[in-house]
Amino acid sequence: MSYFLDRIVYATELEPDDARVFRHAVGLARQFDAKLHVITVAKGRDQPRIDDYLSHEEIARLHADAADALHVRLESRIDAFCTANPDLDARGVIAELHVRDGDAAAQILALAGRVGAGMIVLGSHGHSPLGEMLIGSVAHTVLVRSRVPVLLVPINTH
Repeated sequence: MSYFLDRIVYATELEPDDARVFRHAVGLARQFDAKLHVITVAKGRDQPRIDDYLSHEEIARLHADAADALHVRLESRIDAFCTANPDLDARGVIAELHVRDGDAAAQILALAGRVGAGMIVLGSHGHSPLGEMLIGSVAHTVLVRSRVPVLLVPINTH
């Protein structure tokens, strides 16, 4: 029996420790000759009643500008990783960069389904069960709702 993995979703919050998680995603992609779909999700559009002060066009422009800025940050992080790890040729395994907004877990799972990913790779801060109940966890939600294997890489932010 052979194991086939041709598409992987890597989710990032663009945090400093995400390079460790990205290294695992790139390594898996290299090992399986898979393509990597990189996603970052903007933190919510839940600004308090901003539509009372701005037109829909202005709000749309602000969100587009924010998405463009996230895309630039994502590209910059990948460039820095490639410079620090030239042996991995991370650019060679990246299929596409995705910048979304909304519920992070839902966006990650939707992308995995849309591209037919065989695995999702993301970092986990390792909140306690009580911490997850109180503040939630994207990693936990992805883990329990995913239809494909999920690799959680511990992120130590302490």
